[in-house]
Amino acid sequence: MENCWFVLKQTHYPAPDVDSMRKGKPTGPISLGHVIRDLKHLDQVINAEYVEPFTRAMQIHQTKMQNFQWNHTEEGERALEASVGVPVPPAPGLTVNASIGFAFRKSVKNYWEFEHLDRYIVQPTQPYLNECLESEEVSKYVERSQKFGFWSFFMITGLIIARGGGKNTAAEAQAHEVSAGVNL
Repeated sequence: MENCWFVLKQTHYPAPDVDSMRKGKPTGPISLGHVIRDLKHLDQVINAEYVEPFTRAMQIHQTKMQNFQWNHTEEGERALEASVGVPVPPAPGLTVNASIGFAFRKSVKNYWEFEHLDRYIVQPTQPYLNECLESEEVSKYVERSQKFGFWSFFMITGLIIARGGGKNTAAEAQAHEVSAGVNL
């Protein structure tokens, strides 16, 4: 079993209630114990109607981080260059080379700041995972997927909920560059 964390692109999901997660009756669209098909379709929960209640051995561990700041920069560059050489007929062995190039650069900087992050983590036991596999929704998903010879899914075992703040700035910078040259 592997763990991976990712940031949701959607910020409109309401946070689930912790007590409802413990009882197997999640109130949020994404909750601990939910099973999803893949990381590209987070809102397509396989067991949205019912989550197996957590056993005594599966406590929800809660932590809090105060005054959290995070920034992310994406940079991209595209370039195109072409050159051509043409022999000069009156002067054998002499060639005129011409070149032209274009370059485009773009960077996007996003900055988030939150008053605090609430972190909820649960560690599923093997008997719990077996019960989840036997549940009606998950077993039907596995049965349908086996027709294609391959199946996988992910279980939400940790959530970090950001509170009080949000995206502060988004700066975008672009640069264009053109180059040309001729030489003999």
